[in-house]
Parts: sequence; C-alpha cells; structure tokens
Amino acid sequence: MRMLNSPPVSADEQHVSTLTSTSLQDQRFAARAAPAERRRSARHGYIIEAWLGPSSDPSRREEVVTLNLSKDGVAFQLTKPVELGSCNVLEISLGEQKLVTRVQIKRCQPIDGSFWDVGAEFC
Repeated sequence: MRMLNSPPVSADEQHVSTLTSTSLQDQRFAARAAPAERRRSARHGYIIEAWLGPSSDPSRREEVVTLNLSKDGVAFQLTKPVELGSCNVLEISLGEQKLVTRVQIKRCQPIDGSFWDVGAEFC
C-alpha cells in the first residue's frame, strides 16, 4: 500500500506494458461475454405448456416449448417458422390456470435445422 506524499514508485516498462495489454484483453473478453441488456424487463427461464395459433383461427394452434418469460414478452421454440410481425394467440397453462393473450412475433431464427427460436411481445 502506498501512503500519501510518499516518493513515486518506479516501474519497469516491460511489466507495465504486460499489465496494460492483459487488462485490455480482459476488458475486451468481458465486453463480449456480458453484452449490455437490451430488454425492457428481466427474463425468467421456465419450461411451460403453451400453444400458439393465428389470431384469425386460434383453433389451429401448435404446441410450443416456452423458454423464458418476462412482463413484456415470451421466447419459445416451434417446429416450423412463423411470420415476423404476425399477431397470434398464445395460451400458457400454469396448473389449473390459463393465460390467453395476443402476441406479435418479433424474432424467428432457425436452430439446428428442426426448430425455430421465436421471440414474441405481448400486445
């Protein structure tokens, strides 16, 4: 520990440059590993029974695997793509209770060739 008003401590240039480059590498890694949160509310991971169907005909619903849920939206996986921007009816079962709400598809990306990762916002 250095005391106030103590004489300056000398450092060798090689040690300082090693520390500086290591610190910069650590900062770059941390920036890649933990991107800034872009969501408006916290996500909570859940695997819940849920079904998605078009707003025009909710009886044509398909079972989905929900991955996470927030107060603004939901992420789930489907076995086929769904149109970006489309409005759908999402039914989530929580024991004896059901939540039925409209969602708008904001993201639909293929994963491993047989599933699509979908993000939807509550309307």
